[in-house]
Amino acid sequence: MNIQFNLRRDKKSKKTGLMPVSVVVYFNGQKLRKSIPNIKVKEQHWDMSKQKVIPSRKNEEENFSKEFNLKLDLLKSHLNGLWSKCLLQAVNPTQKEIVSIIEGKEINSEIQSQDFIQVYKSYIEQSKSHRAERTIIGYTTTLNLINLFYAYQKRTYTLDEIDLLFFDDFRNYCFAEKKYLNNYFAKIINNIKACMNWAKDRNLHNNTNYEKFKAHEENIEVVYLTKDELFHLYNYKFESKKLAKVRDIYCFSCFSGLRFSDLSNLKPSHIYEDIIKLNVEKTRDKDQIIPLSKYAKSILATYKDTQYYPLPMISSQKLNEYIKEACKVAEINTPVTISRYSGKSKIEKTVPKYELLTLHTARKTFVTNSLVLGMNQMIVRSITGHKSDSAFRKYVKVADEVKSNELTKYWDNID
Repeated sequence: MNIQFNLRRDKKSKKTGLMPVSVVVYFNGQKLRKSIPNIKVKEQHWDMSKQKVIPSRKNEEENFSKEFNLKLDLLKSHLNGLWSKCLLQAVNPTQKEIVSIIEGKEINSEIQSQDFIQVYKSYIEQSKSHRAERTIIGYTTTLNLINLFYAYQKRTYTLDEIDLLFFDDFRNYCFAEKKYLNNYFAKIINNIKACMNWAKDRNLHNNTNYEKFKAHEENIEVVYLTKDELFHLYNYKFESKKLAKVRDIYCFSCFSGLRFSDLSNLKPSHIYEDIIKLNVEKTRDKDQIIPLSKYAKSILATYKDTQYYPLPMISSQKLNEYIKEACKVAEINTPVTISRYSGKSKIEKTVPKYELLTLHTARKTFVTNSLVLGMNQMIVRSITGHKSDSAFRKYVKVADEVKSNELTKYWDNID
């Protein structure tokens, strides 16, 4: 038996340019040619010599090369398996048997028995072309955790074994062994479900049990700098140039609401007299307008005509480490009590505020103080790009509490 894969150029779609991949099987002087279901590629993505799908480039639409090549390998393996079986039995394979294999019943069964981690690795690779770097880091962290879980359980899991029994064991491991908080566990489960959805959409399994996985995120405290704390930090005279630069990055985020990814991508060409105009990486919003207050402009002016302009950016890890150090030096140490849950266990601790500060709290500082100062909610949302009502509502609640406390403080002091 001889097996070859070719493009069906005669079946090329005029609209998409996609062509079916066909398999040609030569056996016992016969020739059978049939298009393989659900595998279509563009001509530039087909390697004729290797008979494989070439991965799409970063600027091209995803072409599912890994999944398609896996199916081609399995198809060839099954056809060769049929030929070996027929040789042992001294019989000839029938066209019906070959067509049955090409139509994929045996292949789908074998794909569904693929190890979950191997599929998850493919999911990460396919996501790199269109997902933010921070998202890929989250996916990779989840992959590492599943590897640890495999070692703990001393077993592996196939796609069709990602069910409620898996969920129960995995949840117990995360809470009892790893002591993860509920919100972190919920993010991990969302990553697993996203991978399973991706695999299902590509006909890699028919499992639906994972859809029943439930892990709810809990509302947590909004940690932010008050207006007084923000301007104390903004005006603080640091002896360390390193801490002064980190303070400037942090405060610029407090005055603009920009995420780390957008600060990192900020270029002089994005900056106009009173606004920033850029494409937001996370939400993919085009030409988003960010107004520049006089405080934000002052920070940018500090680095004008220097190698650091617009901002002296560093890695997110170092930035989060140094901002804690800077705020400790500046004595932003108001005691803050935080409560978290790991499973049903409540974990509560009180720490000075500087220990809780990361660049993400700068964005929270912008939103909360903008609302406290009376900015229209829709305008604030248009600046920050918040899509979810529930995510934004928590800032409104905090701002309302602050305004209520201010009102009571002033009115109660009237004689």
